[in-house]
Amino acid sequence: MLHTRPAPCHLWRQTDCLSITENYRRGRPFLEPEIHARIADDGYSGNSAGEFPLLYWVVGQVWKVTGPNEFVYRLFGILLHFAATWALYLALRRVLDDAFWAVASALLLFASPIIVYYSMGFLTDVPALDLVLIGWYFVVRHAQERRVRWWALAMCAFALAALLKVSAGISLVAILAILLAATLMPSRFAEHRKLFPAAWPAWTWAVLSVVAVLAWYAYAESYNDGHNGRYTFNSIWPIWDMTPEEVHRAWTFGTRILVFQVFDTTVWLVLGAALVALAVQVRRLPGPVALLNILMLAGVLAYTLLWFHAVDGHDYYFINPLILPLVLWTTFLWWLRRDHAALFGSIRTKSVFALLLVYNVAYAANNMRMRYAERMPIDPSEVLPIHHRHELPFWSAMDHYDLRGTLDLGPVLDSLHIPKDALVIFLDDHTINGSLYLMGRKGFTNYGHDWSDPGTFERLHERGARYLLFAQDRWLDDPVVKPYLTRPLGRHKGIHIHALSSMARAERM
Repeated sequence: MLHTRPAPCHLWRQTDCLSITENYRRGRPFLEPEIHARIADDGYSGNSAGEFPLLYWVVGQVWKVTGPNEFVYRLFGILLHFAATWALYLALRRVLDDAFWAVASALLLFASPIIVYYSMGFLTDVPALDLVLIGWYFVVRHAQERRVRWWALAMCAFALAALLKVSAGISLVAILAILLAATLMPSRFAEHRKLFPAAWPAWTWAVLSVVAVLAWYAYAESYNDGHNGRYTFNSIWPIWDMTPEEVHRAWTFGTRILVFQVFDTTVWLVLGAALVALAVQVRRLPGPVALLNILMLAGVLAYTLLWFHAVDGHDYYFINPLILPLVLWTTFLWWLRRDHAALFGSIRTKSVFALLLVYNVAYAANNMRMRYAERMPIDPSEVLPIHHRHELPFWSAMDHYDLRGTLDLGPVLDSLHIPKDALVIFLDDHTINGSLYLMGRKGFTNYGHDWSDPGTFERLHERGARYLLFAQDRWLDDPVVKPYLTRPLGRHKGIHIHALSSMARAERM
């Protein structure tokens, strides 16, 4: 999988990230991110910003040495995730004082299908969660050692996580809310106030982290407004803006597909039991711990409502909310160790959990086999019968479709002497950067353009488009497109390649 090109699941977003990375490799300034699609400055540039582009910039600098190499990007993400998993293990080991539960719990999170898929992908969601896990390790170190440097590192990690993905800010908001309560009501926290530094260093680093996050998103909004181009939106996607049909579709996808991309039913049952146990025993939990769980639960519920549109088909939006079940599970194990030590240390209990872990590793591997399947529809005999009812038909319908031929189109365009800096049009691409990044050319896709309007082609020709590509044969007889198909250059795996001339200029001549 590390050596494969971007898989079809969320190819749109994957190629957005890769496009920014490639443009950094080509020398783009850090504060001026650019994509392949000319969606900004009235079609004259691809200047557009979203999340903080540090990950893209770092990989882009590595690519200057290795060349554009998706394996390197995937490897970078995997190594970061290994580091975060190690940090999670160390944090759990300190909290639980038990090596088995620390290892097994960290690995169970690693076995979530969306974690496995996107940790090898190109989105910032898993790296953001990784930074959150590292941040919590620093919080635990501070709570035990009372050294301000650990608090400072925690705030930096949380801030960088929120910069990479705003949903990763759930932990930062929750811990600052607890800090605020401890500052305003110190008597309520008693000895637990020592979990935080003194007010001055605690709030100094907290404020700096929040300011850093707000500063970037304000800059990104200004940058996008200045160029009038957005490859993503830095705003909410709330349930109250949806029609009843959209809500129903999102709910259906969420309950049939999405929930099982996070965890298998077995894990949800265990987490449900842990939640019930903690709800019953909430008064026996330390105040800050109970408050943390309540804030996390409220934060994830609020996030889901604010981005409910994403429930329909966007599994990666629910990577960072995984911090809730992790905090919940850690709290449960801590309570179990304190109040039911025999059950906590039981070989039988650990054996059952080990079997649960093994099953979920197999479940995640099976999920990857469906996500990366080459033949469609997927042959049921090629996967284990541990998937859920609606998953197989869903993954069977997932493909590159009209963009499959672009996976290795770049060398073909080179052989046709189409320059690397030539602008192209790809008619059948409904993503922003998909075909453009995959073929290694900038230009225009179907995103934001009306191919039924003859003026579209003239306008794009004025903006530098010189080649026209498409996968569907229907364009050969399209009354608007056909007049531009006078200079065929070749064909590759069903993709037609034509030189594009201006009809208006030809008529004037």
